[in-house]
Amino acid sequence: MELKFLGCGSGYTPNLLNTNAYFVKNDTFFLIDCGFTTFKQLLEIEAFLKAKNFVILLTHLHGDHTGSLSMTISYSYNILQRVPLLIFPSTTVVDLLTLMGIPQDQYVLKQQLDEVSGVSGFPIFVQHTPLMDCFGYYIKSDNKNIYYSGDSSTIPHEIIEALHNSIIDELYQDTTYIEGRHPSHGTLDYLDSVIEEEYKHLVYCMHFDFDFKKEVKARGYKAVPCYTGITQKR
Repeated sequence: MELKFLGCGSGYTPNLLNTNAYFVKNDTFFLIDCGFTTFKQLLEIEAFLKAKNFVILLTHLHGDHTGSLSMTISYSYNILQRVPLLIFPSTTVVDLLTLMGIPQDQYVLKQQLDEVSGVSGFPIFVQHTPLMDCFGYYIKSDNKNIYYSGDSSTIPHEIIEALHNSIIDELYQDTTYIEGRHPSHGTLDYLDSVIEEEYKHLVYCMHFDFDFKKEVKARGYKAVPCYTGITQKR
């Protein structure tokens, strides 16, 4: 279970592309979020086009996380003849997709990921914006446990404990450079306040408002790589 990122930017930095990730396990393509820069990229990935099963985990409904969702579901269903499994704890996503013209028979919606190809996961409520429910995901396979924050200003206490107890192998946290007037993302200073020094190398920063990877690495964390072009030609 190796995460590959289609972008590393925030919604306001489309030049870095949307922070959406994927991994492939056996015959299943797993996608975490599906922002407005994502659909075109998926069509360049052979594993997406050929996978028998397709799972989408959504963290929340902002455009840089769902902007390509309707087109991706439609393409998977109508062109690839494959019904996606959509993971999201709230039925608000049904309202969104209905407004975009996607009927409910083109996807299967579940609140958590029961085991598919040896991978399972469950959502954890996180603080991002008061206007919608937002979730991080604890994802586990036979060889790795990860936490993926989505967009959140803090990391749940139980996740920090799991990291410090070596239960979580990798933690992915959206990170902005400085705290704004209405904090909705984590900051490097926040990470320093909750992550013990010996575990910083297991924390991957993402969702950058500009490219400050040098500072991320200087503090002992890792930075997710940004998308650099076609990953696999068809």
